Amino acid sequence: MQGDTSRDLVAIGDAELGAHGWRYLLQQVVARNIDFGVLQWTQYGTESFQSPRPWLFETATLWQHEMPLWLGLHTEPDYFAEMAKGVEAQQTFFDTYLRKVNASAAQWQLWTQQHQESFLGWYAPLELSDAYFATEQQRAQLYSFLAALKQRLGTTPPAISLFINADLNPRELGHWLQGSADQRSLCADLRKAFSSTSSPS
Repeated sequence: MQGDTSRDLVAIGDAELGAHGWRYLLQQVVARNIDFGVLQWTQYGTESFQSPRPWLFETATLWQHEMPLWLGLHTEPDYFAEMAKGVEAQQTFFDTYLRKVNASAAQWQLWTQQHQESFLGWYAPLELSDAYFATEQQRAQLYSFLAALKQRLGTTPPAISLFINADLNPRELGHWLQGSADQRSLCADLRKAFSSTSSPS
């Protein structure tokens, strides 16, 4: 989404917007032909956005009236720092994250049941970068983590985001993407592009 859709609200914190402010903001988003939303995370470290009132639940409820939603799982403030430390720190982070993920999803279980028609699935707010997974060992750990995460989420569709630092050449990048997310989940154009770059010339 490009542009500032709420210049008069920009200085107000999320929790203070209130129902009127959020409705206005969401109407501006809908007017720009946005098809769905992503609530980036439902918990940040120990902060679950429930005090002094459950304003994030309230906002998500308003939001789902306008468009379907992906709900973000929890994230950790030290994610990027831990990823940058290398293979051992990454494995420790993944193990800890998996131990917490069920509790994270459970906090929103009732909400997802009540809004099944507009709940698209769980978004894991762990931006994957080729800069952090340059070695075969790091990539193998990542693939195992993603498989375990998907298993813990059961039949609920999962989603994750990534950004490219150009640390891998096109062929390596194609293999990395195909390993990180089942190739069938990539859109047709991406699948074609990465198949061509990863094929022998």
